[in-house]
This record gives sequence, structure tokens and C-alpha cells, in this order.
Amino acid sequence: MIFRSLYSSSYLFETYSEQALELLTQTTFTNGIVRGVEKDVIVAHKFGEHTMYYEQPEKPPLHQLHDCGIVYYPEKPYLICVMTEGSNIANLENTIQTISSKTYSFVKNRF
Repeated sequence: MIFRSLYSSSYLFETYSEQALELLTQTTFTNGIVRGVEKDVIVAHKFGEHTMYYEQPEKPPLHQLHDCGIVYYPEKPYLICVMTEGSNIANLENTIQTISSKTYSFVKNRF
């Protein structure tokens, strides 16, 4: 909802929404949504990660990795949010990238 509000400037004044989205295009995490789209497509996104450790040392930690944002596909920008959970960060990154890539291909072939 935050990205939708920023995109439509329905919460902040337009100039502030544009500033916030501009900052979000500078996110350095490129192993999720960004990797699933063509290099010249701008993505304003925010990622988050969290690791839960258990008291039992034999139980591996559980990771959460989420990436949400706006993909500025020409003429048809879209919102995407992928939330993942698992024991291997690389697998979570690959899952986000795969979903992003499939979504991008769908939008590209549709419009």
C-alpha cells in the first residue's frame, strides 16, 4: 500500500512522493526483483531480511527475505512484492528473482 500511495501521491505531496521513489531506485540490493527485469528498467524497491535463531543448536536458523517495489516497465509500471522464508538465503534470493522474471515476462508479452 505504501508503494501505491507513493506512486499515486495520495499520501504525500507529489514532490515528496517523487523524492521518496527516487531514493528507493538507489537501493543497492540487486539479488531479487531487480535481477528479474532487464537492466535498463528502473525499479524503486525496498528489501528486508530477518533471521530467527533457535535455542537448539542443531536446528538451523530460519531466514526471511522480502523485496517489494514498483517496476517502471515502459507504459505499464506495476507493483510487485515477494515475501520468502527458508533456511538458505541464496534460495530465497533465487525465488524472488524467478517470480520477478516471470512477472516481467508476463507484463512484457501482454503489453
